[in-house]
Amino acid sequence: MSADNQGADYMDKALKLIEQYDMLANCGNVVVGLSGGADSVSLLRLICSLKEKYNINPVAVHVNHGIRGAEADRDEAFAKELCKAQGITCFVSRADVPAYALKNGLSEEEAGRRLRYEAFAAALEKFPGVLALAHNSDDQAETIIFNLIRGSYFSGLAGMKPVTQHNAGGITFKVIRPLLTTSRREIEEYLRKSGQQYVNDGTNFEDIYSRNIIRHKLLPVMEEISQGAREHIIRLGSECEEISEFTRRAAGKLYKKALADNGTSLNTDLLRDEEEFIKRQVIYRFITENSGSARDITKIHVTDAVKLISAEGGKYIMLPYGLILRKVYNYIRAEKSDAQKKPELQPFFDIGIIIRQTGSEPVCFGAQDDRCHSLVYDKIFYLSEDFKADYDKLKVRYVEEDDYIILFKEGGRKKIKKLLKDARTEPLYFDKTLVLAEGNRCIAVIAVKDGAPYVRIDESVKDINNKNKELEIIIRA
Repeated sequence: MSADNQGADYMDKALKLIEQYDMLANCGNVVVGLSGGADSVSLLRLICSLKEKYNINPVAVHVNHGIRGAEADRDEAFAKELCKAQGITCFVSRADVPAYALKNGLSEEEAGRRLRYEAFAAALEKFPGVLALAHNSDDQAETIIFNLIRGSYFSGLAGMKPVTQHNAGGITFKVIRPLLTTSRREIEEYLRKSGQQYVNDGTNFEDIYSRNIIRHKLLPVMEEISQGAREHIIRLGSECEEISEFTRRAAGKLYKKALADNGTSLNTDLLRDEEEFIKRQVIYRFITENSGSARDITKIHVTDAVKLISAEGGKYIMLPYGLILRKVYNYIRAEKSDAQKKPELQPFFDIGIIIRQTGSEPVCFGAQDDRCHSLVYDKIFYLSEDFKADYDKLKVRYVEEDDYIILFKEGGRKKIKKLLKDARTEPLYFDKTLVLAEGNRCIAVIAVKDGAPYVRIDESVKDINNKNKELEIIIRA
């Protein structure tokens, strides 16, 4: 493709998407997230060029994350100058992302995302309208891969949508992504031809963030295996969105019929004989509507919840956002854990860890105290035959600085404290986290998330097909 065609494609693709989804119809103000990078600069120029056609008022928001020192100050100055040249208002928000992440038990990626949306919401309160973000087709491919490897449910493979609704800062607003079908290469070529400068975020070239690992390591390898891998991934996302929409409609009638108690219960008699895929759709919608978010709901959560349909009364599972699903007679009932009890939970954990191998006596670790109030977690994992622990060296103890866990079958270490932050467990109890460890290698991690136990097992020692060796985690509070 020639450079001239790339510049033309940029405008054609963006304008086509804007028209297809009526992104700018009767919106008044358009708040543009402006980092100063190529994507956001090209988006700002595009929106400004459409002021008269759509009778819109562009407004820019730049967030200084407080991470990159002088480089971040350079980006802020660039954003201000660009807005001045375009004759538009520029809101600058300064944030201390590392401090916010530490205080709230978040990864810096998630902390930065939250603070950006709070800044966008503040601008939208003053200039009501829509939020325009500069995600491009390369970002779309990275999002789909990210959702795939973190165990997202089927709808997560659809990636980002051109138009969505978002809630932040106490207000709900429309988010548009006019560049979602445009590649990063086309955007940069458009800016080159326009003579428009932009800045590079140094962290984009570091592999310290999950998406950058996908961008700089996984995707290039995929392109080596199959040219056009990005386009194939994006096409898969589009097909997943179509399938998701079809199944949502197919399961919608059943969901409404099975719903009871003002949306907090599901009649399992109406679900029991349905296809598994339809059950999962109904359960997924039930979970997300009662939790208030779909962001951390994975297929594992949905699969565990589906098992409650045929479970005995009294069985329950704990999910993100403090959501508890409990089987009560022929209903699955959604409950929220009592936030007031969160600080009391882990200091009074009594845990039992039992390893059983066929023909051998079980090896037990930790406490199993009958005086505990109630059982809150009991789950069995199956271990590989290759797992040959020195049981004399395995200990249950609090987490230590150099403790790590293996995240994948093929290996890949992660420090436990980094794991806890990325999983957004309760920061109040980081130092109270319990591990089953041999030296600094942790076989099991037990922490608190959303007021409930959070358990992670070393993936390299698990084998779901080996029923001869079990690891059972029992938690009472």
